[in-house]
Amino acid sequence: MATSSKNKDTMTPIALWDVIGADQSESSKDARWFDRGVQYMRFSLANQECASTPEGNPKQETWSPAYRLGSFLRYSISVPDWSPDGTCGSIAMVTTVNESQGQLYVVVDVDPCPRFILHNNCHWMLHFGEEATEEQKLDGIPVKEELQLSGVPTIPPNSSTCYYPESLAASFPEFTEASNLSSHVHIRLAGEYYGAEWSEDEGFLFEGLLWTQAIDICEEKEHQVGLPGFGEVRVRISCMGTCRHVYIDPVKRDEVGSDLEFVEFDDVSEEVKDGKNDKTPSKHTVSLSAKQRHSSEINKATPSNELALQCGVFISEACLFLVDEVSNPSIATELLRITVDKCHIAYHPVRTDMEISEELLQLCAWRVQVDNQIFHRGNYDFAVLLCPEHKEEEGLQPRKMWSIEKTADFWAYHSMVVAKVGLNRTLSDSKIAIASVKLTQRPMTVYIEDTFIYDILNLIGSFSIPAASDDTNRPMRTHVLPREVKEAAASLIGPVSIPELTIEEMTMLVSVHASMKVFISSDHTRLTFKNFSRTPVFTVSRNLVQDLALHYGSGALFRAGWVLGSLDILGSPASLLGSISSGISDFFRLPYEGLTRGPGAFVSGVTKGASSLVRHVSAGTLTSIVNLANSISRNMDRLSLDQDHAHRNQEWRRRLPAGVTTGLVQGLSGLGLSLLGAIAGVVDQPIQSIQYAMDSSEKTVTQRATGVISGVGKGLVGVVAKPIGGAAEFVAQTGQGILQGAGLTHLPRPRCNPTIREACDAENGQVKYTWKMLQALSLPDICVHLPGSMVTPAGQLHPVVLLLTPLVLFVVSVADDTQQQAFSILDIEVKRSSHDPGSIKVKVSPQKAPTAREKEEQKERVSEFIDMTLGLPNTSPSNAESDTPSDLSAVPSPEFPATCYKFELREQYRDLFVSMFQQAKKKAQGKGFY
Repeated sequence: MATSSKNKDTMTPIALWDVIGADQSESSKDARWFDRGVQYMRFSLANQECASTPEGNPKQETWSPAYRLGSFLRYSISVPDWSPDGTCGSIAMVTTVNESQGQLYVVVDVDPCPRFILHNNCHWMLHFGEEATEEQKLDGIPVKEELQLSGVPTIPPNSSTCYYPESLAASFPEFTEASNLSSHVHIRLAGEYYGAEWSEDEGFLFEGLLWTQAIDICEEKEHQVGLPGFGEVRVRISCMGTCRHVYIDPVKRDEVGSDLEFVEFDDVSEEVKDGKNDKTPSKHTVSLSAKQRHSSEINKATPSNELALQCGVFISEACLFLVDEVSNPSIATELLRITVDKCHIAYHPVRTDMEISEELLQLCAWRVQVDNQIFHRGNYDFAVLLCPEHKEEEGLQPRKMWSIEKTADFWAYHSMVVAKVGLNRTLSDSKIAIASVKLTQRPMTVYIEDTFIYDILNLIGSFSIPAASDDTNRPMRTHVLPREVKEAAASLIGPVSIPELTIEEMTMLVSVHASMKVFISSDHTRLTFKNFSRTPVFTVSRNLVQDLALHYGSGALFRAGWVLGSLDILGSPASLLGSISSGISDFFRLPYEGLTRGPGAFVSGVTKGASSLVRHVSAGTLTSIVNLANSISRNMDRLSLDQDHAHRNQEWRRRLPAGVTTGLVQGLSGLGLSLLGAIAGVVDQPIQSIQYAMDSSEKTVTQRATGVISGVGKGLVGVVAKPIGGAAEFVAQTGQGILQGAGLTHLPRPRCNPTIREACDAENGQVKYTWKMLQALSLPDICVHLPGSMVTPAGQLHPVVLLLTPLVLFVVSVADDTQQQAFSILDIEVKRSSHDPGSIKVKVSPQKAPTAREKEEQKERVSEFIDMTLGLPNTSPSNAESDTPSDLSAVPSPEFPATCYKFELREQYRDLFVSMFQQAKKKAQGKGFY
């Protein structure tokens, strides 16, 4: 058994199994629960003792209900937590069981997301349990918990406990829709269990105590039911994330509605025993909406002592890089760049009631683009991997006087990607839980190339994970939880818990290049995926990923016919048909729209419609021909069996022509090289085979002869394949030049050139200064460190690094990597330069010269030290001879001239450095709240 925590994991072997709380003899009435081949476990907090309730009730159990190992992948249990004053609480724990190499590992941890929490606000202890099946009811079993070793669970008065119905635990981690999510629970007053009798009129009888009607705790409603032996109780279910809180409150006599029957149960026990009970508990179940609750519970106004937090953050541009530092240790090359323009983050409340505040966290990205930064190497076809389909409007800015909610709505309407996360926050303890997640995206263009994907995956696979520092120092006798068990337990203990997950309908233009045995490509195929919605989501991450892949994979399969018709090897008839249909649609739509606005608009609409028809038909036809020719050319290069020829044509093909002339030149050049390669290959291929056979001494004569024959065959195949590929490439290059010159096609371009950083130009990290320079300081922390330049009196600039610590300002030379200056922050002043926006001035406070009295005292101390050291008589002057006037200390001492240093910093960092210096100096002086 293993217990997990944030700091450490502990393991304890279990050598003996014993069922707690059950007589294992065959004659006992609990023998039906005992199974010699099944293991049960119960948990209790350490150093817990049974306690009595304040009302003087008998001592309560400190152990959790029995849990059968292996019955569920993930099961939540409630462990009692008794306080010294007799009040009882509970801790939600979760258990998982995993097997590795024949050993069974039981992992126990605090449950971060319990499904149900029952709150007993009555002054009596209550029993509760899930409704039994029909077969179990016929056997006299009212609730499923009667079959457990520990019996029916209880809720102490004025306390809470977590609950996980077996019907829901059995379905984990499968998805269960909200409409199919149901669990009915019965409640009764606590009493000892002696037996059960079933009566269709009176329900279950247990020594005169009846169970309430079944209550669906999965539905967020309010029920008012009769509790036999007590009266009416109100059961209210509210959701906090995926956790449902069930509140059981007593109902006073004056609160019972006139349409409800109030039943007394004072003498019900005696009448039941005599079989004369004609009083039936109230069977009315009232479902109240939020608007029908009591006036004290539906106050929607924000409490006066609760502050409403609203914030908005706008980021003009954000970039995320993937850098390769493995292939070449001396150079760091940028591989992938994700650029987000005009990112807006908003957080504001939506609705607030007396218990829960509904808040919204919204993330909007106006434009997102993913660039292939190694496109210039010549091995790839696409420079951009993802970008918006339509060009966005430039210069969009909300008004400054708008509120945060209105600004958030503005960016949500104009942004390419919008993510909305609904949050629920309790006003009592400010706990936050996710209520909903919604993702919306505009049409986008996606370029997929298998070569780039394989290269990125291989690079990521080469990244090494550093070994944990504590693994090498662990004693050999310490038991280690296997990695696979730890990962499986972590996914089960902390599952994906989202009450509502929605991904709106997605539309994209997909271009795919697959370099397999045969080159297969599809250009600008439109795919539409339906919205993905799951309510609720309570599963492991692997199941969620599989469900997403199944949803979008099936959506792509439904469009398989359209994708097949968009293949370039077939001439992409589907794309041609789509272009023609768009042109015909514009030809009729634009004149009709103009007709509704007047004769002039009608003529303009006819002109634009005809122009759109011609443009779409021409572009679609020419694009289809170009793609077909390009696909034939690539496949002919592969068929020629000449790797050098294929690689050379591939590099030439990636130089996109800018116009008709460039296209003709590149097409004719490619055709000429193909013809020359076909003729030269007849001789070159056999010669290469002969040279390879001569260099390889391990091959036999037969293998060498076979190599020569294969070289001759490659040359003969190239005579046919290379000219055909060159002719197809001529058509493709010429057509591409026409499309580019006429503006009928537009390929996206990368936002920035790739960044290449050499290792010799790398800057020192903050950790280096902390470890090597600041260990002698009492406070080695670094407030801020910034690169800059020091201005010499001659006006020259020397690169330095400014290190600001809580007590000292260091100036480190970049060239020598040594400390150049050190100033106490109490002795200097840092000011901004009024002339240069990127410079600061560090002024050292002037130091006063020692007074005459200080000089005389210093001289006396030196003389005394010399006399004591040499053992000579005291030769220092007497007090009478050395007396000075009493006002000697009042003589003003001269001041040394102040020193001023000037540093050049980046303009955006200057104010930051000055602000951090002022805070550090105030803290060193003991001013302010530190």
